[in-house]
Amino acid sequence: MKRMPWRIAIVVALMLSFLGVATPKMAEAQSGTATLTIHSRFCPPGYDGTDIFETCHDNIGMRSVEFSVTGLDVRFGFNDIPDEAGNITLSDLPPTEYVMSTSLDQSLAISRVYCSLGDGSSGEWLEQDPTEYGWGNYRIQLGRGEERVCDWYQIPSDDYINTRASLTIHDRFCPVDFTDFGSEWQACLPTLGASSFLYYLSGPTETHESLTRGNATFTWIEPGSYVVSNDMWYQQLSGSVYCSTFDSLGMPFLTQPVEVRDTISLILDPGDEVICDWYHYPTADIYQGGIESPIAVFACETPTVLGGFSGNTHEECHAVYGVDLTIYPTNEPQFTQTCVYDGPGSCVLALPNMIPLTVEIDSADIPAGYAPQCNPCTWWQYGEWTGFSVQFNPTDASSKGD
Repeated sequence: MKRMPWRIAIVVALMLSFLGVATPKMAEAQSGTATLTIHSRFCPPGYDGTDIFETCHDNIGMRSVEFSVTGLDVRFGFNDIPDEAGNITLSDLPPTEYVMSTSLDQSLAISRVYCSLGDGSSGEWLEQDPTEYGWGNYRIQLGRGEERVCDWYQIPSDDYINTRASLTIHDRFCPVDFTDFGSEWQACLPTLGASSFLYYLSGPTETHESLTRGNATFTWIEPGSYVVSNDMWYQQLSGSVYCSTFDSLGMPFLTQPVEVRDTISLILDPGDEVICDWYHYPTADIYQGGIESPIAVFACETPTVLGGFSGNTHEECHAVYGVDLTIYPTNEPQFTQTCVYDGPGSCVLALPNMIPLTVEIDSADIPAGYAPQCNPCTWWQYGEWTGFSVQFNPTDASSKGD
């Protein structure tokens, strides 16, 4: 890789989020929830053998692969890239059917997925489900208290790992009034700042990706010179960018301050896996005011039924009145708002757009025989989805309360 000129003389040791992390232990599923672990693995190009575990399971290949897990009947979605060991573990999942997919171009690689129980027993190869979601998608049913491990094998048609390049963007917000420049990794990297914004690549491969849980991943792009930009200009945020390779032990080859509408330039060589932490410095007004959002509270007789947005309830759900809610930006709890849901229109708050928000439910207001689907709950507020619901599910099918 050709190194870019330093903009700051001091080398800042930025240990990336998945560097130096030990292989995670299988999380224990809580009663009524499920746990899913994905092992991301790569086989040799064109592999067609029968000993896939022995040949491929020790090869994590590359970590700049985004995995998506989406519930079909519950409002739950997860997107992330593997840790240093090539694994992703999701715990406390609602028991339902999920669709799993990756960001890899299925015209360049095929995948095979083997899932078993957490103890390694009762495994099976999953069939791809192209009918509704396209090639490279797999469905998996997770039961209550179940632990599942899925070995996800990628079989590229050519040696793209060594002949192409990959880039992952970590988009993060620093605390309000942040001034300790040079320590962003410690203060800001864990903080997901925004969602749905786009990052653009201009170069040999012209493409763009939307942020998903704070990440934008560009996999197996053509090597060469690139300009990287985003569409967060209207937030009027200054910031800084630190870029490293996955194998550089967190030592950045590029450190650059950025102002509104600024871009960065990179030269990606064949085989490069680059990760750039793009930090923003928000002001307090980002977290105050916003889109008026009606909030509703429901109890549903079926745990996997989603109550709906803005009062659009399922036939198996009914409104729950008198519930005290506390809502705040997940990053900045000091900007707290409260309301009590007493019917449609009784709880309407001006909430920040595309910023992660957290709602806490007063435990004294939970109806007998029910439990909240989550408490606290975190989600993103989008301009096109003006409103959200808090949902209670029965703790016991034979005791649903009033």
